[in-house]
Amino acid sequence: MARISTDGSIVVNAPVDVCVAAIKDIVGEGEWIKELKSIEAVEHYDDGLVKKAKLTVDIVKLGSDTYFNEYEYGPNEMRYRTTESSLQKEQFGAYKVKDNGDGTSTFSVEITVEARVPTPAFVLKPITNTVMKGTLTAFKEWVETSRV
Repeated sequence: MARISTDGSIVVNAPVDVCVAAIKDIVGEGEWIKELKSIEAVEHYDDGLVKKAKLTVDIVKLGSDTYFNEYEYGPNEMRYRTTESSLQKEQFGAYKVKDNGDGTSTFSVEITVEARVPTPAFVLKPITNTVMKGTLTAFKEWVETSRV
């Protein structure tokens, strides 16, 4: 089975605090990630941030999957790890935000995924890259039109 990692970044015309608030709004991801059909917070940290969520996605060529993610947060980042999934053996990743010093921010995404069923890398890599690129552009559009 293939284990695929990919990453990318995009400049967002928004200050870092706005972008950081957006990456920590886990349930809000349902507003901008088109593959995400539903998301529900099932556990929170004492500060109110989501600790665990149940997500349902529909990924072209892979199908529908309902899974659980656990989240950790740093000052300018959110990290997640998939704990239960029917299609994924594992997935983990991070959203990071860097202040560019000019009122813009750089939003970065890192994703590593391994399918539960044998899936060749030449099939999984383009799907993972499409998801990563879609996440970057959707986040930028959502933040710039809805959050600023």
